[in-house]
Amino acid sequence: MQQKMYKDAFKEAGFNAENHFAVDIRNMKTSDAVNAIKELVVRSNT
Repeated sequence: MQQKMYKDAFKEAGFNAENHFAVDIRNMKTSDAVNAIKELVVRSNT
């Protein structure tokens, strides 16, 4: 959803949308949100 929402802004700014990784942390405990973000970072660097 975030990619769709920001698609035009990314294009206008010259930002490569492939470098955008969305993660939904709504309704998560802080520790769960931190773990979800850490996992996303690890996956995006491989």
